[in-house]
Amino acid sequence: MPYGLLTPTDVQVLEDGLRLAMKTFPGSIRVVEIGVCYGDTSRGIRTFLETHGRELDYCGFDNQRDRPIDPPFPGATVHLGDSAETYLLAPSGIHFLLIDGCHCANHVMLDFLNFGDRVVPHGLVFFHDVNPKAQGKMDHQGHGPRHVDFGTATREALRKLGLFPINSAAWGIVNAKWDDQDWGGALLLGRFP
Repeated sequence: MPYGLLTPTDVQVLEDGLRLAMKTFPGSIRVVEIGVCYGDTSRGIRTFLETHGRELDYCGFDNQRDRPIDPPFPGATVHLGDSAETYLLAPSGIHFLLIDGCHCANHVMLDFLNFGDRVVPHGLVFFHDVNPKAQGKMDHQGHGPRHVDFGTATREALRKLGLFPINSAAWGIVNAKWDDQDWGGALLLGRFP
């Protein structure tokens, strides 16, 4: 199943998280994705859930820095603008949150702080691009100084938040995987009641 830029290892973590969400929550699975881009990941999630007889309640956020954004499928809600400014438009009761927007440390932290409170107990948060070899690279964010924290700095954001390594009573690591040959990498957190 295609998921855009996710590596096979990233897809495994994503699908394991979706299986866990389906096992935990009845009815539609409410997914919020930060960083829609071409919509491949959201379409992959929709197909995966439908294949398993479940519906997707989807809401995406994208700043359109990479390209103009269209809803990835009919019925999808997409909010345009910086996630640090549009987060108030996010629904409550999130079962599965994907943080894959701006990868600078500041935005990853803000995305978790702004959207994480809307994740229900036993809900999940998927962080993309946590592979150690990707950190400080891809300085394409379009803002900030030429500094590693303004490139891909997902791990630094997680460290500052006390989430990786874990130092939180409210969140726990469900899965964390990456391949040394690929850039991506995924971290899946679960919210404790």
